[in-house]
Order: sequence, then structure tokens, then C-alpha cells
Amino acid sequence: MLAAREDTLNLLKSAYTLPQIIEHQQFGLRQMAHDLGQFERRKLLYFTPSSLSVQDVVYK
Repeated sequence: MLAAREDTLNLLKSAYTLPQIIEHQQFGLRQMAHDLGQFERRKLLYFTPSSLSVQDVVYK
């Protein structure tokens, strides 16, 4: 993950035209959106309540 970010920074340093800069920024934003989506998904999975609540269990 760190190597990918370093590669992106190196590509951005080598950009000379506005379209190149915009392309690199779009790539970085896509990566950030992907990372944020993964974080939200993990957090939602972690905090999702169980589908079987304790009150629904019948003890005999």
C-alpha cells in the first residue's frame, strides 16, 4: 500500500501538463474512495447487530 502511494507521488512529480496532473489526482482520489469504502465496510460489519437477538431464543 505504501509503495503504491510512493509510486503515485513519483508520477505526480513527473507530471508536466495539466491533464497529467489531473489524471494523477483522479487516480489518488479513486484510491482514497476505495480505501474509505473498505474501512466503512469493515466498520459496518464489526458493528452490525446479530440477526438473532437474545430475546428471540426460547429456552426449554
